[in-house]
This record gives sequence, C-alpha cells and structure tokens, in this order.
Amino acid sequence: MSSVAERISRLGPTPTPLIARVSGLRKLLDDEYDLLKEERFDALEDLQTTKRELLEELEDSPVDASGAEDELPTLLEACRQQNIVNGALMHQLLRIRQPLLGLLSGHGTPAEGLDAYEADGSPATPESARSFGRA
Repeated sequence: MSSVAERISRLGPTPTPLIARVSGLRKLLDDEYDLLKEERFDALEDLQTTKRELLEELEDSPVDASGAEDELPTLLEACRQQNIVNGALMHQLLRIRQPLLGLLSGHGTPAEGLDAYEADGSPATPESARSFGRA
C-alpha cells in the first residue's frame, strides 16, 4: 500500500497557494453561473458571501506567482470572462424582474419598462396599457 505522500505526488505538482485560491474563485464563478441559470437566489446570497471572503483573501495575500507563471494568466482570464458572463446574466434577470417588482410594489404600471401592444399589433397607449383586462 502506498503512502499518502506518494499518491499525492502522482497527481502532479501541488498548486501554489495563489493558484489554489484563484482556482477556488473560478469554481465559485461557475457555481454562481449555475445558480443564476436556475434562478436560485437564496443559495446565491450564501455564495456571494463566500466569494467576497475569497476575494478579500486574494487581495490580502502576497502575490507569489513562482511556479505558476504559465497557469496563472490563463486562470485569471477564465475568471474574468466568467465574471463578465455572470454579470450579464444577472443584469438580464434584473431587467426582466424590475417592472414586475414595480407592479407588485405599486410603483409602476404595466407599460413602464415593457413593450405593450394592442390586439391588432399596434403600440398600446399609456391608458390602454394600464388595463389588465384589455387584449
């Protein structure tokens, strides 16, 4: 039976602490994307707390990229790209829900932020757009 150290050495080089943290960030960004797609906002809040803590660790830790010169730029670019995708998805979800939240809270009308049309396809006037009963 092989020792733990031997099994670990067969896995390849041990990532540097910086690579491990950035890899953790990449995983969190992937998880964030999945939660956004599934619209699991309750779990997203917990993930944001973890993400914020990891980002603080990255900001506070010394930058020692020795041994990671090849991997680090690629990993950071992947994080940047995923963060852009997540931000766009979050923006889209907010844009879709804001008019509905305005209606529910009494601070909006159906026509605000939504394209409303009459039954014949012509744009609705503000007066007709406010009536839920008209087609």
